[in-house]
Amino acid sequence: MIRNFVLLFVFLAALSMVNAFPSQLVKRQASFGRCPGFHDILIITNVTLNPDPPKSNSQLEVKVSAKTNDDIVNGTLFNLEMFGETDGVFSNFTDICATIECPTKVFDFDKTYDLGGLPSSYGIKVAILYQSSFSACGYTHVQ
Repeated sequence: MIRNFVLLFVFLAALSMVNAFPSQLVKRQASFGRCPGFHDILIITNVTLNPDPPKSNSQLEVKVSAKTNDDIVNGTLFNLEMFGETDGVFSNFTDICATIECPTKVFDFDKTYDLGGLPSSYGIKVAILYQSSFSACGYTHVQ
C-alpha cells in the first residue's frame, strides 16, 4: 500500500513539473510598423533581422525590401538606428545604390553591422532618406 502511494506521489510530482513548463516557447521577435506621425512616400514591405532580437556585442544582419512609385536614385541612404530610453546606442548610414543597381522602383537591400552593447529595452528604426528628408521609416521596440 505504501509503495502505491510512493508511485502515485512520484507520478503526480512528474506531472506537475511537466505542466509547469510552457507548451510553446515564446520568442521575442521584432515586428516593424510605421514610424509614429510619419507618412511614407516609399513603402518598406519587409524587414528581417538575424539574429532576432539583436544581441549585444555581435553581428546583426538586416534585410529590407521596399517599393515606390518614384525611382530610387543615387544619393539615397539607408539608416539603421538603435536607441535606448535616454540616448542613441547605434546609428549607421549606408548608400543604397552602392549595393544595388539604381535607378529602381523595387529593391532588396541587406547589410551586416557590428553592434556594441545594447540596453535591455531599446527601439530600432530603419529609414530610407533622400536629400536629407525621410522617404520611408519603420520602427519596432524590443524589451
